[in-house]
Amino acid sequence: MAEMGVALISRHTIGLELGLGLLATLAVDGLPLMRSWFVARRRNMPMLPVHSRLWTFFIERGQSIIDDLERGYDEVGSRIGKKTSERRNRGSRQRRRSAKRFEKKRA
Repeated sequence: MAEMGVALISRHTIGLELGLGLLATLAVDGLPLMRSWFVARRRNMPMLPVHSRLWTFFIERGQSIIDDLERGYDEVGSRIGKKTSERRNRGSRQRRRSAKRFEKKRA
């Protein structure tokens, strides 16, 4: 159990780490917990122009930003995973060649 931990954390928070294979999710009954995001404001106070623009931005683009982030995390993870497996394969070939040379020298 050393160097092992369990946490309930938003997938959006660890998307990059999941894409890179640094963290893993576990299949657990009742999970994932699906939550909604909310944007709130006070009705009795007028919104300043900057608040109004931010409100509109969240409403119009919020979901697409989250979707783009997740796609980006997945792309980064697949690129890194591909490079890692290529390095692993290259290392295996080099080890096999070294082993063959060693066998030839011994013979």
